[in-house]
Amino acid sequence: MFSRLLLKRTFSTAKANIPIIDLTNYLNNKGSFSDCKAVADAFEQTSCLLIKDPRVNQSNIDEFIDLMEEYFESRGQKYYNNQYDLRDFYPEYNFQTGACPDMLLIMKDHSDVIQTYTADNKPGTAYPPKPDAKWRFLWRVGERVDNSKHYSVDPPVHIPEDFPQWKPVMDNVGNLLLNGVYTVSEMLALGLGLEKNLFRGMLEGGPQVLAPNGSDLSRYEVGTPLSGFHYGRIFYIIYDIIIDLNFLTIHGRNRYPGLFIWLKNGEKKRVSIPEGHLLLQVILYDNEYNDEKVGKQLEMLTGGYMQAGFHEVVTTEEAKNMAEVAKKEGRSPWRVNTTLFASTQPEVILKPLDKYATPVRNNEGILLFMILLGGC
Repeated sequence: MFSRLLLKRTFSTAKANIPIIDLTNYLNNKGSFSDCKAVADAFEQTSCLLIKDPRVNQSNIDEFIDLMEEYFESRGQKYYNNQYDLRDFYPEYNFQTGACPDMLLIMKDHSDVIQTYTADNKPGTAYPPKPDAKWRFLWRVGERVDNSKHYSVDPPVHIPEDFPQWKPVMDNVGNLLLNGVYTVSEMLALGLGLEKNLFRGMLEGGPQVLAPNGSDLSRYEVGTPLSGFHYGRIFYIIYDIIIDLNFLTIHGRNRYPGLFIWLKNGEKKRVSIPEGHLLLQVILYDNEYNDEKVGKQLEMLTGGYMQAGFHEVVTTEEAKNMAEVAKKEGRSPWRVNTTLFASTQPEVILKPLDKYATPVRNNEGILLFMILLGGC
């Protein structure tokens, strides 16, 4: 397996800002190498970037958030009134499709990372982690490779019967976010001096998932972690193994504040995503099973050149006040995020690419396979 040395995270005391990359020229075939190099430099230096994407129409994001606010509120009313038999839940698939209620998901313990942060950069998440105060819905996005044995037991796709507009709205926003990932993956490859479609080819046909979270801010006190300190997509449920899985995470704009991210230098940043922009983070594939490191995605492919970035969502005083005003005005107090997790195809062999390989790393090829039902 990979040396433990490769897993150490290094931090700089230098202050950093989140880079903003405008995709307009690249999408109009007017981009330059410097545009692509800026993407690669952003991920290498900070582990994240904001993109200004002319394809992003805020009305589409608003339509999606409207839908999810109504959905989470309707299901929450039943669930909090002890009506647990909801057809939206699939515990037999580890909640890897449809809805998962709050206080079930718990993040992996990253105390080793947190100990390296200065006091003013530590997360609000308690340690050991407690269950997240968030609902979640998982929705499959895009086509998948049809020859993978790892998709042989896929969970069913759940469409709530009382939301006839569900599929077109979810697919629209899911593909909008996924297209942002594809474009950035192309620019990243070019910026690293690699073939344009190298990363995109790994991603196309993979298990891409739109994963909105919802939290009723009126139920929780200031400081409550809605989504604990983590990277990537959470797979298993409380009292079981926790796995973070994907290549890049992309976030859209939210109506309530509370998102914090950590740059590569260990600096904590509060994030407000402007209209027409999306936030991307480098994410690990990091499966700890019996204390054995099984693999990573972008960090592994670049031999640690790109390092994963952490984030959390916390109930802030500003968000709490905004939710109280919204409730008085007849608007939803639910905080809904717009997030998609992009992953490589199951058969992709993860090992450092030639330009990042050393004799030791070059001999370490890991087959990325889905260890949950259907690899959803």
